[in-house]
Amino acid sequence: MGEPKQVWTSPKLRGNDVSAHESKPPRPMVQHSRDDLVRAWTPWAILTVFVLIWGLPQLQAFLNCLFAPEFPIQGLHNLIIRVPPVVPTPPPESAVYTSNLLSATGTGILLAAVIGALVMKYKPVSIVKTFFRTAQGLADLARAGREDDTLAGRIRHKFRMKNTTGYSLNALLDYATRWTSWPT
Repeated sequence: MGEPKQVWTSPKLRGNDVSAHESKPPRPMVQHSRDDLVRAWTPWAILTVFVLIWGLPQLQAFLNCLFAPEFPIQGLHNLIIRVPPVVPTPPPESAVYTSNLLSATGTGILLAAVIGALVMKYKPVSIVKTFFRTAQGLADLARAGREDDTLAGRIRHKFRMKNTTGYSLNALLDYATRWTSWPT
């Protein structure tokens, strides 16, 4: 394989880029030590282990035994009956919401994040401050999306175009709660 005759590195090729005159030379590649690489991959490894373990039925059953309150849905619970030929005997259909907070995957992810931060030698106060700073940043992003019609339109367009791309941002626009409407 041959080399290209000319390598274009100018940001001017990106169109109307105002930063075209600010092109900086590429920085040399940094070689990281093995310890740095292990430290960098540690949170991912912890997260992977937690998500795998959190998905085990035995752990889910154990955590649900500790705390999983159930709430029958009034006006629906046991009021619908399936009849033959769908089922041989007509039992009433249960409509109960189970709040499985401990066995939910998000709880495992949160715990993995905290343990990962502690393993990375972050102080607990710093972890809590970072959590609230992140929550505030998300609230600011949600507020900006709701207040800027152009931005909201772009987010909704992206959501319609490809659900996986715009889904999370779309949720910031649609659900104004106390979590996404903190005062600035």
